[in-house]
Amino acid sequence: MNLKQIFKESIKSINKSIWIILIPCIMDILNLISYEKIFNTKYIPALNMISFKMAIISAPPSVKHMIKNFPSPLLEYRNGAFLGIINELTLFNIFLFLTFICLMSFIEAGYLGSINDIKNKSCSLRDFIYFGNKFWCRLFLLNLICYIPFLLGFIDEAFIWISILYMPFFYAEYVIVAENISLISGLKESINVLMNNLGLTIKMMFQCGVLYLPISCAVYILSFSGDFGMGFSIFIVNYFGVCVNKTVFEVYKNLKKPEEVQGGHIDYYV
Repeated sequence: MNLKQIFKESIKSINKSIWIILIPCIMDILNLISYEKIFNTKYIPALNMISFKMAIISAPPSVKHMIKNFPSPLLEYRNGAFLGIINELTLFNIFLFLTFICLMSFIEAGYLGSINDIKNKSCSLRDFIYFGNKFWCRLFLLNLICYIPFLLGFIDEAFIWISILYMPFFYAEYVIVAENISLISGLKESINVLMNNLGLTIKMMFQCGVLYLPISCAVYILSFSGDFGMGFSIFIVNYFGVCVNKTVFEVYKNLKKPEEVQGGHIDYYV
């Protein structure tokens, strides 16, 4: 399995429906505008000129992968403190949290379903809505599980570190969408895929880190060039982030092929 070749093919697939890049870009821009309006302050990015992060970008991606202090006005935990609007556990905040997770799950479902479906054909806004309706409930429950450490953090900040234990669920959202299976089956399959392909997963993380190494230099320069520079940084990070998300889908599909189709063995090229 040639990871470089799969990534190149993923770029070609995404370019057929380039509008899908708008989803994470709009989310980042709305977060930035909301932060500055709600907290009445001008956002100042904090990042290093050269940054290597051995991790696969989130789905949907975000410029927060490169800029650690990029604002999340509703939910944010940084430097041992809750900095967002939801900074204490109240009935209203719980309702606001559930509403937010519900909306984000729909967007995530539509996004993942769309890029999974892009191969030899393009996808449309209608496809996005279709996949959003199809998978949002399962991803909503998955997101609730993943946010448990965050919610427990209001009781004791030590609980935040429980999130490390969620690493085996790395493939869960991809598996649920790719296989159209239940949440429980998706969690089990995610654990199996990770345990059986830990070396490949680490290599994908390394490849993602190498990919974003030169991008970090560009983002460093652009992020201090006003609103246009920040907007361009958001586009660059999210464009390649979408391609990385598509690559994860294609890697998983290759792993699910019969062994004889893969030539009896898997070669990892980074």
